[in-house]
Amino acid sequence: MMPTKTNMQGNFTDKNCRMCKKPIEETQQHILQECEEISRITNQVENYSDIFQDGNVDSLRQAANIIIKIREVMETRLQQP
Repeated sequence: MMPTKTNMQGNFTDKNCRMCKKPIEETQQHILQECEEISRITNQVENYSDIFQDGNVDSLRQAANIIIKIREVMETRLQQP
């Protein structure tokens, strides 16, 4: 699970994306595929809805590596003042 505001609803009063600072709901799909700030820093998942659909191990491995990198970027950026 990604540490997004929609996944941790009880911890936040607003749902706007902390990364791009736009008034867009911070969802997994936004972070993994749409967030301009994340895409500036690292690769994003090409098609969020297909991540687990085809069962292709290579596709899952690639998506997992991208997700790990995005989580690292989020953790680093969100710890900065």
